[in-house]
Amino acid sequence: MKEDMIEQKEAAAEQGENEEQKDVQTVTEPGASVTEENTAEEKTAEEIPQEEAKTETSVQEPLKEELTQEEKPTAQQETEHTPQKTEEEKKEGAQEGTRTEKAPNVSEQTKRKKTSGKKKKSRRKKQYDRMLVMVRIICVLSIIAFCCIPDREKPVSVEESVVEETAKELRLPTIKRAEKEINEHCESYRTQVEQMAARYGIPQYTDLLMALMMQESAGKGLDIMQSSEGAFNTRYPRVPNGITDISYSIECGVQELKEALVKAGVEGPDDIPRIEQALQAYNFGIRYLDFSEEKGVTGWNEQIAAEYAEMASNGRTRDEHDTKLMGKWDYGDQFYPEHVLRYYALPVTQE
Repeated sequence: MKEDMIEQKEAAAEQGENEEQKDVQTVTEPGASVTEENTAEEKTAEEIPQEEAKTETSVQEPLKEELTQEEKPTAQQETEHTPQKTEEEKKEGAQEGTRTEKAPNVSEQTKRKKTSGKKKKSRRKKQYDRMLVMVRIICVLSIIAFCCIPDREKPVSVEESVVEETAKELRLPTIKRAEKEINEHCESYRTQVEQMAARYGIPQYTDLLMALMMQESAGKGLDIMQSSEGAFNTRYPRVPNGITDISYSIECGVQELKEALVKAGVEGPDDIPRIEQALQAYNFGIRYLDFSEEKGVTGWNEQIAAEYAEMASNGRTRDEHDTKLMGKWDYGDQFYPEHVLRYYALPVTQE
């Protein structure tokens, strides 16, 4: 290829020399004008660069062909090496594929966890919403029920005197309420007390007998009416708790209270002043009523009760604690009527 190029260059040089010779001949010919020489020179000047360009292009074309032929083996070599790279890349791609295949498992687990967590949260929200709905429904129903219930009068604490005055005006019965309730032990003996009260003709004083039992023993023990030392005990020793039969204790107690009520002149279950006198006689003894009659007192009087206790105790006093509970003098209970009546409740009719 190089030889051909050299030959072409030599041929081009010979052509140039021939043309120069022609130009010289044209100059030597006679009768030629100066203008023709000038035109010939201009033509040669214009043609020479064109021819040189043609020679350069003719030379460059074979060089390009040689270069393309030289470059082809390199491309072939590259194509020969490429399969090895592709095999390695395939291996790496396979490894990466396995990694990517493994990675989705982890991502799937996390997705499952997330979805399960979301489901739990949604369930909790639904449960919470249901609870709120139920609470609202209950509130609405309670408000409706409260509005539908008729108004009830609220209990008002008023004095007993006001109640009695209004009862007198309206001619309605009033109620004396008990301060304390009778316990279950005493209530278990109510039927026996009713029977004994009816036998001895004082059934209307059953509640008073129950209050007396509550004060004496609270329904505990055998001598629940504490009637062993009374005049009607003829079976057992007349000492504290001498009676060991409950029914007999009730029977003796009913008789003693009846005697005190009759002698005190009690007119009914609502005759509280004379009932107080009868109760004090039940505790002190029936002689207390004789003492109070001598003093000209028909109703219970704290001073008369203290005088009788001082006389019966021969002037013995109690300690401060017992004094507050049962009085100054060491005999019986000088506040016995008050202690019994705190368990006593009865209707009082006003005429």
